[in-house]
Amino acid sequence: MKLYYLMAVYIACQFSWIKADKMVCYYDIYMANINGPNKFNAKDMDTALQFCSYVIYSDINIMPKTFALKPLTHLQQEQFLNVRKLKTKFPNVKFLLSVSGEKNMSDSEKFLKLLEADHKAQNTFVSSTLQLLRKYQFDGLSLDLPLPTEEPKQVHPYYAQIWFGIKNFFTSNSAEDVKTAEHKKELTDLIQQLSGALKEHNLILSLTVLSNVRSKSYFDVKTISKNLDFIIVSAFDFYTPLRNPEEADYAAPIYAPIKISNRLPLANVDQLVEEWLNTLEIPPQKLIVGIPAYGHAWKMGNNTKTTGLPPVPLTQGPAWTAAETLVPGLLPYPEICTQLTKSSMKTTTSGNALTSIVDPTKKYGNYAYRATDEKGNAGIWISYEDPLTAAAKAEYAKSRNLGGVALFDITYDDTHGRCGGDTFPILRSIVMKLLHYVTITPDKLLLTVQTPEQEQELANMKKFKNKYPKVKFLLSLSGERSSKTTKSFLRLLEDPPATKILIKSLMEVLIKYKFNGLSLDLPLPTVLPTKPLRAKVWDFLISLFKMDHFNNDLKYIEHKDQLTVLIELLKANFNEYQFMLTLNVLPNVDSKKYFDIPEIMKYLDFVILSAFDFFTPQRNPLEANFMSPTKFIKPTTLLYNRDTSLRNIYDFYTFWHSQNVHRYKIVIGIAAYGRSWKMTKNSNSNGVPPVYYTDGPASAGPYTYTPGFLSYPEICEKIRSSKLKKVTDHKVKSVYAFLPANKNNFGIWISYENYKTAGSKADFIRNNNLGGIALIDLSLDDIH
Repeated sequence: MKLYYLMAVYIACQFSWIKADKMVCYYDIYMANINGPNKFNAKDMDTALQFCSYVIYSDINIMPKTFALKPLTHLQQEQFLNVRKLKTKFPNVKFLLSVSGEKNMSDSEKFLKLLEADHKAQNTFVSSTLQLLRKYQFDGLSLDLPLPTEEPKQVHPYYAQIWFGIKNFFTSNSAEDVKTAEHKKELTDLIQQLSGALKEHNLILSLTVLSNVRSKSYFDVKTISKNLDFIIVSAFDFYTPLRNPEEADYAAPIYAPIKISNRLPLANVDQLVEEWLNTLEIPPQKLIVGIPAYGHAWKMGNNTKTTGLPPVPLTQGPAWTAAETLVPGLLPYPEICTQLTKSSMKTTTSGNALTSIVDPTKKYGNYAYRATDEKGNAGIWISYEDPLTAAAKAEYAKSRNLGGVALFDITYDDTHGRCGGDTFPILRSIVMKLLHYVTITPDKLLLTVQTPEQEQELANMKKFKNKYPKVKFLLSLSGERSSKTTKSFLRLLEDPPATKILIKSLMEVLIKYKFNGLSLDLPLPTVLPTKPLRAKVWDFLISLFKMDHFNNDLKYIEHKDQLTVLIELLKANFNEYQFMLTLNVLPNVDSKKYFDIPEIMKYLDFVILSAFDFFTPQRNPLEANFMSPTKFIKPTTLLYNRDTSLRNIYDFYTFWHSQNVHRYKIVIGIAAYGRSWKMTKNSNSNGVPPVYYTDGPASAGPYTYTPGFLSYPEICEKIRSSKLKKVTDHKVKSVYAFLPANKNNFGIWISYENYKTAGSKADFIRNNNLGGIALIDLSLDDIH
């Protein structure tokens, strides 16, 4: 029996055409000089750089008269000298230096004076910048320009709003830049001059647009985007206690919250991205979304409402100043997470703890608060980022085909695991959403390696091949499981010229990186999930009036023939190079509809049957059940009308074997993870599956950051810490763990694999003389 390790071969070529790949990490060098629990040291930097593709050292300023870069402090010299060592240790990471300011009015005026300066002064700025970059071997420059910002939202009583409206009509705003048009042209010229000087030395030039800057006024994006490698938009700090001292609100929502009061409709990530893509017309791949690793804290007074629901009026400015940031009201993530109650919607008896309200939609963000007490001690209200909201923003960046994500900054993340999990949880959560290797370009359907980092990862595989000559390394052609991805693949099948282009580029990638073959992990339409009878009746009525029959593919017969042709063409091209060709039948794909099994098996070395995820909280939110049973035992209740065919290992294998597939060509895929549901008060409390009246996915784990999905070590830890009851069902050879709901909290029900159930499935495979096992995937096992 063979064991096929898919972690070594699972380098995905995404049909979803997602290209977000840059992980930009801001690094505040002054954090290395601050003592305390969050002190950032060399070991922390080594950990962080495993996840970063670009690091921006923040920062250095300019002299107000000469416009040369300021002389370095002892700390700056020490930090910059260390760049050389880090470049040797992390050769795929690009190190940039940030030229910036302290983002106050004097810095804004100073930079505008640089724009207005003569060529000699600007040449001094450019030459001193280039000299410093080359001296310390930086890979480029990031312009973090302290330009004038939008006026903050004013909070006044109704009669006062009328008065200020009349006043503003007759008076000018002293903060207004009356030379905006000139400064826009001057900034464009300066960027072009810098770009020309840096490109001569193959140095990178990027621009970071600070929070609340008037982008339309200052950036000729069509012109400068040609001179910049990428542009980072600081999509946060829309509300801060310094800009908005009298009203607290979400500091960095993805989408606009409900419009109440005089909330600003554009103060959110989505509208900012829309402005840059559609109004300013930046190429999506050059736009990077900035995410904060901190929160903003307002002081709550006696008259501040105590429910905590934003917007919160009558606040009294910043709550306090953290030793690390030295910015009033700005708190690094570990300063926040260590004060939160463990149960999000639940108050605590501790006087200092904060009640955390977690946004289940991830659209707006989380907040935490402690109301002013009876003795008059001031309360606090915090809008903050955590790993789940950061992951949601990374997912958003991918969905918009943006260039990547920037974290502001790594020193504000939980560098030492004080929040109870791994180190750098926010950074890790972002990277898990961004990682992929080979991408199909949407215009030409060519496989391309998008970044030097991805190039290096693929190059490393050659070393593994030399070290482990008996292991076969396959490239996986796959896509994220979504309707959009499925439609993209079906369109590809319908386009023979595009198919030929794809095969040609596939061959180039396989040959260049010396793969042993290809695994087709194709995102085909899936069978309908199990639903309650009442829901099935409703779906039937809806289907009478709509042509969209859920997952029904009306052209499935044509697609079946086209897929057979694709597999035949691939094998014909592979024969000369003796490449292997395999097929991974993904969970819940309708094998009867899409595979001419006797025909395609002539060209396949083996087929992997991914015999898991038959039930998931996403597909079956109202019923928890075994995700990967060896055999299925029908329940006695008729609450759900269930078709169990092919939804267990035995039936899955039996069907494929009945199609004249040799046993040795069938490999069974098993999962190194589990699926988790929320149990409600109405769920059967004994935990025996099927468990009805569940409420969709349970909370995400601290490492995988995906609701309803837990790696094996996350499950082990949850069983130990939360005292879940573990039960092994010997009839179906599966294991589950659960904790019933109580009056205040949801329960949890988890179906998963452990070493005993994996072993029993290995016995099943051996007893039936099948080809082997595929573990999906190694990274989710208990590697430590």
